[in-house]
Amino acid sequence: MTSSDNKPWYKGYVSVINSDSKMLRSITVLKNEKTLNKFMEKKPIIYVASHIRFIDFWKKLRDSGVAISSTWIDRVPARGDKEAISRLWLNCFEEIRQSDMIMVKAEKEDRLKGVLAEVGAALVLGKPVYLVGENNNMGDIYHHPLFYKVSSPEEAITHFIEK
Repeated sequence: MTSSDNKPWYKGYVSVINSDSKMLRSITVLKNEKTLNKFMEKKPIIYVASHIRFIDFWKKLRDSGVAISSTWIDRVPARGDKEAISRLWLNCFEEIRQSDMIMVKAEKEDRLKGVLAEVGAALVLGKPVYLVGENNNMGDIYHHPLFYKVSSPEEAITHFIEK
């Protein structure tokens, strides 16, 4: 994605922060200096949720410098491995707790199952949730005051930083 002046949507300012022994990179999504200053204050950490087919989407976003706390994108347990799946859920909820916001990627046909639990956990904790994509399978959650539908990760991060 590029801005109107054909520059990448990020300026390339990357800072490294340490959170519970995890090194996380944060990128600025910046249209102006005011947004940059707010970013430097917030240094948002994002939990991402989706069907596993979007793992490459999230890894690409992380590789661009966005601080993503979701470790599930690097290690999906084998189907039927109840112990690993149980650990995964506990990790997911702790990562949501430690994040500033949650970003969901979903398309119209997606049946959201685990994502609904992750979104619910984020909302209970008072974390904003940003849906990237067009999905109408989440019931009345769309009316929650912390739920936002956006067209891109850039729009979600910019909204979070500027609010």
